[in-house]
Amino acid sequence: MMHLILADGAAPAAQGGGLLGMLPMFIILAVFMFFIFRSQKKQQQKRQEMLDKLTKGTQVVYGGGIIGKIVEIKANRCIVENFDGSRNEVLTNGIVEIVPAETADAAPGK
Repeated sequence: MMHLILADGAAPAAQGGGLLGMLPMFIILAVFMFFIFRSQKKQQQKRQEMLDKLTKGTQVVYGGGIIGKIVEIKANRCIVENFDGSRNEVLTNGIVEIVPAETADAAPGK
């Protein structure tokens, strides 16, 4: 059996597993990415369901916490009437949440 000896007289270092040694790290990264994407997909689906529920008369929160009632729905916009009677045209993506009916009944200005 022949051994390789380098010029300085030392034997070459044994190489580690290479990609095989990094396999656990890749598996952990893949699992981590799976959970991140799954979580984002669930949030997007939940938001889309909320936007699909928008109808005329629904009370919503938009902008910086402004509450109003939807008066008209267009393609990707809504006309929202505030409690003081003013109306704003709001992108549906700007709507943060739907005000639950029991909370909407107790809203000021009713």
